[in-house]
Amino acid sequence: MTKDQCYFCGTNRFVLNKKLKLPAEESIVWEDENVFVTPDLFPLCVGHFLAITKDHYASFGNTPKKVYNSSRNAIDYLKKSILNGREVIVFEHGAVKEHTGGASIDHAHIHIMPLKYDIRPFIQKSTYTEVAQQELYSIIHELANKNQPYIYYQRSSGNAFVYPVDDLPSQFLRILVAKALGVSYDWKAMGDSLTKSRFIDTLKLTKGVLNETAI
Repeated sequence: MTKDQCYFCGTNRFVLNKKLKLPAEESIVWEDENVFVTPDLFPLCVGHFLAITKDHYASFGNTPKKVYNSSRNAIDYLKKSILNGREVIVFEHGAVKEHTGGASIDHAHIHIMPLKYDIRPFIQKSTYTEVAQQELYSIIHELANKNQPYIYYQRSSGNAFVYPVDDLPSQFLRILVAKALGVSYDWKAMGDSLTKSRFIDTLKLTKGVLNETAI
C-alpha cells in the first residue's frame, strides 16, 4: 500500500470520516509531532480509540523509537485522562509487510479500548513472548527487522504479549474482541446508526478534558 492509497496518510486521512458525515480533523483528541489519537471509525464499544502514526510505517515495530514512545504517551493519556479507572486493553496487528498480521490497513496504528475480558486465551497461537512494557519496543523492532509480522496484546494491569504470525484473517483481534463483547462484527456495517453513535459517544468522553499537544 502506498501513501497515496493509505487511509491514514496525507489528504486521505479523514476521507472516510467526511464520507460518513462524522467529525474529521476535529475528532483528534491528542497529538504530538509523531502520533495522533482519534475514535475508531468502527468502534466495538464506546471508548474505542486508535493511536496512529503521522508518517507512513507498516507497524510500530518499523518506527523509530521516538515514534513508539509517542504511542506510549498517547496510551497513557487515554488510560489516565479519558478511560480512568477502567480495565483497558491495547493491541496492534503488526503488519511489518503488506497484507499480513491481520491488519486491514498497512499503516501503524494501535487500538485502545475498555474491556474487562481477557481475550488472550482465545488467540490460540503456540509461540509468544511475554515482555515488560519497557522491553516491548526492542521485541517488535527486532521482529520488524526480520520482516516478521506479529500481533501485540496487553491489558492495562499486566505485561505485553507478542506473537509472531504470518497469515491471519483480516482484523483478527477485532473479531476476538467482538466475540468477548458478544457483539456482531461486520466491517461493511461501518457508518450504520450504531457505529456512528458509538463514535460520537466515544468523542463525548473527551468533552471537558484538555486535549494535550506537544506541537
